[in-house]
Formats: sequence, C-alpha cells, structure tokens
Amino acid sequence: MKDNLLMLKVGVIVAMAALLLLLVGITEATLSVSFTMIMVLLILVIFKTKNPGLYSKDERTIKLSSFAASWSWMVTIIVVSLLFWIEYTGVIQLTSYEMIAYIFITMVGSIVAFRFYFMHMGDV
Repeated sequence: MKDNLLMLKVGVIVAMAALLLLLVGITEATLSVSFTMIMVLLILVIFKTKNPGLYSKDERTIKLSSFAASWSWMVTIIVVSLLFWIEYTGVIQLTSYEMIAYIFITMVGSIVAFRFYFMHMGDV
C-alpha cells in the first residue's frame, strides 16, 4: 500500500512539473514524455491495487532476480565490448543511436530471458 501511495505522489509531482514546464514554454515533447510517465505510473498503481498478491516478493524471487540481473550485466558487457571492436575495426559503421539501441535491447532482453530461465530452473 505504501508503494501505491508513493507512485501516486510521484505521478502528481510529475504532472505538476509538466504543467509548470508547459507554462514556462517548454516544447510539446516534454509534455508528451511526462504524460507517458504519468500514465505508466497510473497503470502500475491500478494493477498493484487490483492484484496485490501477484506482485509480492519473497526471498527466492529476490535471489533469482539478482542472479538474472548479474548475468544480464555480464552479457551486456560482452555485447558492448563486441560493439566497440566492430566499430573500431570498421567492420560496420554504427551511429550512437544504433549503439544505444543495441545495448538497451540486450539489457532488457537478457534480463527477461535470464529471469524466466532462473524462475523455471529452481533454486540456484
């Protein structure tokens, strides 16, 4: 319940900041990003209040999630090293946006895959 209230407070703060930035003259992109953040927080609060038992954590879940995160970091470090050497040797010319996209996809994909694998594998 404390988490839900905290997320609601953060959502209100982001909404007020977006309104203030809009009044000062910041672009529509800032408003769009802050609106997206508000909607994500609102959806999280709704899901957490409808199914509170679904999002509970125990020692096993925390331990397996930590293992998944550490394995994901190792895979990401390897991918960053490979991307560096591919770019350095000139095999493929990558822009900074492409590099960031590859790294982001690697981080998210590997942590989801490792978390799924460790949750179904059992105790580590």
